[in-house]
Amino acid sequence: MTRTHPHFRLVYTEPRFGKPGNSKSLTMLLNGELSFAQIALPLTDTEYSKAKERGFSLEQVPVAIDAIVVFTHPDVYVPGLSVIQLQDIYKGKITNWKQVGGSDLPIVPFARPKVATLLHVLLGPEVDKVSPNVQYIRDYTECVRKVSSTPGGISFGGSGPILG
Repeated sequence: MTRTHPHFRLVYTEPRFGKPGNSKSLTMLLNGELSFAQIALPLTDTEYSKAKERGFSLEQVPVAIDAIVVFTHPDVYVPGLSVIQLQDIYKGKITNWKQVGGSDLPIVPFARPKVATLLHVLLGPEVDKVSPNVQYIRDYTECVRKVSSTPGGISFGGSGPILG
């Protein structure tokens, strides 16, 4: 970017209140605290409308592709999981590995908190239907540790943080 625009200087702006993240970045952008923001979700009609109400327009430009990586306890053997099966695990409709071709073992789902982007990506408008069996974990490191030490454990995350 600086080769093409040598006078451009990118400056990271820490939020004054709360933690950085998609919603915080977008809020700061809509409040005029940022010139642009990097977010991982598509903009909504509401966000486009808020910008218009405030006298400017938003343009979203894709710059990367991410993937969801699913990981299980090392002793879980299944031929594969579809996105629908993964959604059903996190909604509590599938509760035993036997239901998806594995052994007769209860599924122990882990996730980062509901506010995490990927849980919204996975469940979409049904994010409020998360099973009460889902155990919330603070970060990916703890999540990998819990899944690897919990028979029947499963979780997911972004390819960057999980694969490096």
